[in-house]
Amino acid sequence: MRAAARRRLGRVRHPATSSAPCDSAVSKHGRTLEYAGNLEIRKGAVGRRPRTWLRLSLVGRDALRDHLTWLTNLSHTIDQPL
Repeated sequence: MRAAARRRLGRVRHPATSSAPCDSAVSKHGRTLEYAGNLEIRKGAVGRRPRTWLRLSLVGRDALRDHLTWLTNLSHTIDQPL
């Protein structure tokens, strides 16, 4: 599946780069977020290589939006002169 198609579906694949977090950390945090209802995880394979796709659930999108709003408000508070 091409990158543009994945973006339309709202799925991302964990990159295999040296700057990316290790697979075990992504897996552990992913399971935690899935258990909380914030993330949908789909596992499969491309050829012989195992793949994991992650997607925010509707609850996860709302939680992320709320968190980003909170961070924006915090940033505005910090930027105000004393």
